[in-house]
Amino acid sequence: MRAIFDKIHQCMRCCLNCGSLFPQRNRWLCDRCGQLTDCDESKSYAVRRLEKQKLEALCLWDWIPWKNDALSNYLAALKGQSQMSEWNFLAQRLIQKRMQKSEVLSRPSVIVPAPSLRAPDEDHALSLALAVGAQLGIAVSPMLVKVSGVHQRGLRKYQRQRILIAKHENFSQVDLSRHKVIFIDDVLTTGVTASSSLRALAPMKSHEIWCLAQRALL
Repeated sequence: MRAIFDKIHQCMRCCLNCGSLFPQRNRWLCDRCGQLTDCDESKSYAVRRLEKQKLEALCLWDWIPWKNDALSNYLAALKGQSQMSEWNFLAQRLIQKRMQKSEVLSRPSVIVPAPSLRAPDEDHALSLALAVGAQLGIAVSPMLVKVSGVHQRGLRKYQRQRILIAKHENFSQVDLSRHKVIFIDDVLTTGVTASSSLRALAPMKSHEIWCLAQRALL
C-alpha cells in the first residue's frame, strides 16, 4: 500500500497528509498541513540526559506521534527514498535555526551522519548530512558503523544501550582532535545513538548534534 501511495504521490504531487493536489514547491504537504507541522516546531534545544551526561541537540520539531498526524506522516515518508530537493529544504531550515545562535560555526568542521544499516539511497541521516554539507561547504564523512548490526526501531532504552558503534575501518586513523564534529540524525529519541557515536569519535575539538525532531519519551 505504501509503494502504491508513493507512486501516486510522485505522479500527482498530492499532500502526504490530506491528499490535496499540488502542495508547496519542494514540499510534500499543502499549506494547511504544513502549518499543522509548524505548531510543533521546537522552541529550544532538545535535552537528553544519559547517566551523568547531558546531550543538547538542535531540532526542528518536538514530535509527539499521537498528537500531530501531519508531522508523523511527513517524517514517516522521509524513511523511504526521498527526493534530494526535500532534504535540501530541511537542511536549509536547520541551518537557519542554527544561525539564530550568536555562536558561529568554528572551522575546521566535519559532518558525521548517524550510522545506519540501510542502503545509502535510503539512509535518511546520510541524505540530510549531504544536504547540510553541500549548503555549508563542509565535508561529510560517514565514518561510523553499528557493530552489533541490529535495527533500533521498537527497542527499549536498555536494549538500545547494547548497540555498539565504532569507527569504520576506512576511517579508523582519522584524527578529529582539532575538528568540530556536527553529528546529524533524523530523530532524537533516547539519545543513546548520539552518545555512543560521539564516544566513538572522541577525542574532538567540540561537537554539535543536529536532528529533524526530538521524539517524546513515553
